[in-house]
Amino acid sequence: MDPVLVRTKLLKTVQALFSNEAAFEEYDWELLPPEIYIRMYPRGKPDQKYIVRLTFEGFPDEAPSYVFVNPQTKQLDGQGCHPMSAYKQDWPGFCLNGTKEFYTKGHPNRRPQWAPEKYPIALVLQEIQVELNKCG
Repeated sequence: MDPVLVRTKLLKTVQALFSNEAAFEEYDWELLPPEIYIRMYPRGKPDQKYIVRLTFEGFPDEAPSYVFVNPQTKQLDGQGCHPMSAYKQDWPGFCLNGTKEFYTKGHPNRRPQWAPEKYPIALVLQEIQVELNKCG
């Protein structure tokens, strides 16, 4: 795909994420620029902070990757992972619709179902937040 088109689509996706301020306020998410890292915690437990890193290799043809990273180093080293059933530490990644890991590791047969407009970033982050809240 044309790199200019990819950049344009990615920028639109990130702008849509910023425009969903209600979700940021409701869940008290914090975007940690310049990288795309989202600080999250289970509802009612602000002392249990986790950081989800989003990467966009192959976007928009492939879903973004969502992984927990070490809160101090922001590295993918197995530290800082939440023990929820939707997160697979051996991949690593979330087995949730709209994540690269879902289509490449968990359900490769469903890869053709990926569409950026069907699974916007804010929707996937809300699903991750729901999982965090369930497991606390």
